[in-house]
Amino acid sequence: MRSRAPKNPLTPLQKRFIRSGFESLDDQETIELLLSLCHPRKCRQLAKACIEQFHGLREFLSASTQELQRAGLSPSCIFSVRLLHELPEEVLRQKIIEKPVYKSAEEICDYLRYSMRDLKIEVFKVIYLNKRNEIIDAVDLFEGTLDSIPIRPREIMESAIAHNATNLIFAHN
Repeated sequence: MRSRAPKNPLTPLQKRFIRSGFESLDDQETIELLLSLCHPRKCRQLAKACIEQFHGLREFLSASTQELQRAGLSPSCIFSVRLLHELPEEVLRQKIIEKPVYKSAEEICDYLRYSMRDLKIEVFKVIYLNKRNEIIDAVDLFEGTLDSIPIRPREIMESAIAHNATNLIFAHN
């Protein structure tokens, strides 16, 4: 019996990505590649419109659901964009949370940098550690406005006690 060729062969853009990765693509082509998964027929036009609206890949990936809807993306495509944006943060979070002992400030900084870089409001994050410097949890404890955030020491202490934390790492964007 002969095997049949797949009904949906790869596009030239997909082939180029498989050959050379993201380095061979500009921001618009990367967005087009992502949109081809949910809007195969109009991915090029949508990618062009998204670049005009968001001015780059990072801005596109960190756009709100409402902004993506206004750009003409379907709910399934918005889901794909949100998933792609939040997946690396989750991987980094698990990497630090599942580590038995906190040893590298660099790993913590990588996680914090990625998780906080695209925030549009002020956020105060707390990483809770036990007495052996094992990471218990990482929580956005306070949120503010565009340029200010109220920090309440009493709530920090109550939260630390609730987590049975003996050490805390604070981060603020």
